[in-house]
Amino acid sequence: MDSLHRPPEHPKLRSLRTRSRLTIGFLSILGIVFGVRMGMSPAPTKEDIFLRGVLWAIVVVAWSSWLWRAYGNLTEIFEFKTKRSKTMAVAHHFIPFLNFIKPYEVFVEMWNLSAPPSHHQRRALLRFWWGAWLSCMFYFQYNSRFSAAMQDSISQTLLTVLDIGLFPAACALASCVIWSITQFQIKLGRHQEVARVLE
Repeated sequence: MDSLHRPPEHPKLRSLRTRSRLTIGFLSILGIVFGVRMGMSPAPTKEDIFLRGVLWAIVVVAWSSWLWRAYGNLTEIFEFKTKRSKTMAVAHHFIPFLNFIKPYEVFVEMWNLSAPPSHHQRRALLRFWWGAWLSCMFYFQYNSRFSAAMQDSISQTLLTVLDIGLFPAACALASCVIWSITQFQIKLGRHQEVARVLE
C-alpha cells in the first residue's frame, strides 16, 4: 500500500516504536560496554560497577516502559483478552523466583497474540533469548567458582569467550525479540486500520 494512502497509525503504536528503538539502543550500549570492559579486565573496577549500574538502571526503565506499552496494546488497541494486567506483566520481572518463569510466559503470550498465525509456533528466538538470559544470571553469579575450578588453558579460553560474549549475545537476542514483537503489532495495527476503512 502506498504510504500516501496508508491509514494513520495509532498513537500507542507510534509510542511503542519509539520505546522499542530507545530500549534497543540502550541494550546495545550496555552489551558493548560490558563486553569491552570484560575483555579489558574480567575483575570489575569501581568505575566499571558504576557505569554498568547506571546503564543497567536505564535499560530496566526503558525495558519496563516498552513492555508496559506492548502488553497494554493487546487489550487497549487489539481488544484481546490477556492473562494479566500490563502492570503485572512488568512486575513479574521483579518478583523473586517468579522472574525465572513468568517473564517468559508474558513474552510467549505477547508473541502469540501479536504475530500472524504462521508465526505462532516459530518461537525459537524467544527460547534462545530466554535461555541466554538465564545462562547469564547463572554464569555471572558463579563465574569466579568456574574460573577457580577450571585452570587449564582451554577452559580459561572458553571462560574468557563467555565473559566477553555471553551478555552481549543476550542483549542482541533481547533486542531482536523487542523489535519482532513491535513489528508484529505495527503490522497488526495497519491491518486493523485497513479493515476499519473498508467497513
